[in-house]
Order: sequence, then structure tokens, then C-alpha cells
Amino acid sequence: MFRLSADHTAGLLTLLRNTLGIPTQSQVSVEDRNDPPRIELFGPRGLRRFLRLQMLLTHTHSQERYAVHELLAADEAPSCPGDIPTHSDLGASEEDRLLENESPGKDIRCDSQGYWRGIVVRTIGANGHGKSLDERRGAGRVVIDAGPIEHRDPCIGYVIREIPYLPEPPALRGPIPVPRKLVILGDTFNSDALIPLIDPPSASDDAKFTEPMEVDMDIDVPPGDASVGIEDAVVTPDVRDLIANTPVSLLIHEATDAYIPRDIDPQEKTGRNRTSDSVMEKTRARGHSTPWMAGEFAQKIKAERLVLNHIGARFPAPRMPATRPWERFQLACIREIEKQARDAWKPPKMRPPSDVTAAYDYCRIVIPPNM
Repeated sequence: MFRLSADHTAGLLTLLRNTLGIPTQSQVSVEDRNDPPRIELFGPRGLRRFLRLQMLLTHTHSQERYAVHELLAADEAPSCPGDIPTHSDLGASEEDRLLENESPGKDIRCDSQGYWRGIVVRTIGANGHGKSLDERRGAGRVVIDAGPIEHRDPCIGYVIREIPYLPEPPALRGPIPVPRKLVILGDTFNSDALIPLIDPPSASDDAKFTEPMEVDMDIDVPPGDASVGIEDAVVTPDVRDLIANTPVSLLIHEATDAYIPRDIDPQEKTGRNRTSDSVMEKTRARGHSTPWMAGEFAQKIKAERLVLNHIGARFPAPRMPATRPWERFQLACIREIEKQARDAWKPPKMRPPSDVTAAYDYCRIVIPPNM
């Protein structure tokens, strides 16, 4: 979850209700459930309370459970407790207790740089001894970090990266596939604060990084409970170098509004008396980005692929294939939006060639492994 606003949260309850399934009567009344959550949500302060109140007020139950982990600034308290049992007799209000379909959630505070590192760490592949070389080369971990980006309201961007498993000494190690790295941003007009998280320093950048580095996680739970840490989050210097040199495989960046030139929109169907400068100024003032701004950020972080999302309602996705005049006009506007981002980005030369994609409903982007 990037931010708490109507357009980002309105369908969340319905999505959970449909995904988690219809409960049996015994599941609704059970006192203690230990089944793990099927869905875990990470987002800004208020997300847990927002969902819990919606579940309570609409009498929504589900077969499987969910959990909400709040990403807190240094001076923020959680919106509501994340670990008081459903049937607690400690005098907690209904809103402060876990729902019967809610798993305990973590309160994750940012580090001294304002980032939330390692909010998710998952092992993939076969890390054990005795596995084949190909199996070990494909093993490792997926780590998700988060950080603040600039918008009118608090907003978050996420970095998803692969960390390979390198058990042998470098001299004995075969070629290692370049890990993939994804950068997914919420609403923003400036995401430069996220760049140090996207491109961490390599071990060679600082002499002090000669020992394994522990990925620091400061996860708080309500007062009276011990802090919780993520286990096995250690990055050795050679892996750190590989991470630092990893290109951004995919950037997903918003492009809320765009100026469409007269040769495409001679009748000004996308807005009267608009200019490139006026659209840029108004878009930034509202905390959003144009396609050009998205392309500039893609160029800054040397992204290999760029997908534009959060495109404004004045630019509906055309029906494909576009056969009618109105559909062809819609398609021309989308292609112009992609072109503006491409001109600012100057995509790298790759095989297959890299390009800009304007996202649409149910759009699917496949990032193949680097072999």
C-alpha cells in the first residue's frame, strides 16, 4: 500500500473479502486461531485501523486470515494495537483487539535514514549443500525495502531485489546471474530521496565494509513486548558489491497528467488552453508527475524498463484493436504519453529492446531472469 486515500483504498475491503473466502460458522466463533495469514499488507500508519473498522462496521468475516504491518516514521505510534487477542479480557476496546480473521501485525519503524529495510525477506530456490550447481545458482532471497517519497500526503515507494546465494569462495564460484531489482512507486512528484535505497554503496566504496553486514530491522510491537528482528538477513561484502551494481530491471512510476500537442489533439479534447508548462506546473502542485518526470527519474536510476501507471481519467485506455475514430484518438494520446516518457528517459540499449509501457487494467509485465 502506497498511501491512504480514497482512490487507493476504496476497493481493498472487497478484494480481501473475495480473496479470503466465505467462513464457516465455526470459524467465525472460534476463540484461538493459529493459521497463518494468506495475505499480508504493508502500508503507512492508519492502514490497520482503517481495515479493522471497515471489517467491524460491515460485519465482514472470512475463511482465511490477513495481517496488517504499519510502516511508521520515527515519531509515529501505531494507529491501533496489532497483537491484542480477539477474546482478550484486558479491557481493550473492540477496535483495539484483533478480529477473528486478523493475524497479529508488526509495527515497523524506519531506521535513522528514514527507510524501512527488509520488511519482507523470503528464501527462494535450494540453498542447501548437495544440490546441483544450477540449483544453487538460482537460489537466494527476495528482500523488500521501503522508503518515503514526496507527495502532498505521506507516500511510500518500494524496492524489491534478489540477493543471490553465494556459498563458495569467489575463486571457486561460477558465473552468477545478475539479480533482478524492481522499483515500484506510489503517487509522487519527487522520489530522489529513495535513490540511496535503490542504489546502496558497494563494499569497495567504503573500507569499513569488509565484514558481513547485518540488514538492520527495527520492528516494534506495543509497549511491554520485546522487539522482533528478521533472522538470517546478512549480506557479505561480495554480495553487497553485486547488489550495488545491480541495474533496475523495472521502474513503475506514475504519470497522472500530460500535455497532448495540437497535431494529435487539434480540437483540445483533452483540455482547453493547456500548455506543456501549465500542465507541468499544475501536476506538480497536486503532488503528481507527468510522463516527462517519470522518464527523468527512470534515467536517474538507469532503469531498464519503464511502466507508467496512475494515468489520469482524461486518458482512458483504448479498446484494442482500436478501430473507431475515438478509439484511435485514445490510442494516439497513450502513445504520445509513452513517447514523452521515452524522450526524457533515453532507454538503454538492450536485447530485446527496452521500451515504455502505459499500464492498463490487468496489465502483466514479465521480467525474465538474467542468465
